[in-house]
Amino acid sequence: GEEIREAKKRQDRRDIVEYLEKLVDFLTKREKCLRERGGVEEANEVQRQLDCASQELTQTLYDTVMGYYNGDSGGRGSSLLEK
Repeated sequence: GEEIREAKKRQDRRDIVEYLEKLVDFLTKREKCLRERGGVEEANEVQRQLDCASQELTQTLYDTVMGYYNGDSGGRGSSLLEK
């Protein structure tokens, strides 16, 4: 029971981290491409999305590490997980 739930939480968090890493990578490339083409407004919007995704990734990793050190795999969660 409990072990399975904990393993599922860890897997979910790994999936979220992987998704966010891919999103950050994609947005970074998109922003660079838009700036090179002179799409400043679009690039600024992508930059805002990138900032949000980066913060989300940092928070998720932080929660994971703190949960690990505190012997609790829960963490306080993040806004992405609550939506």
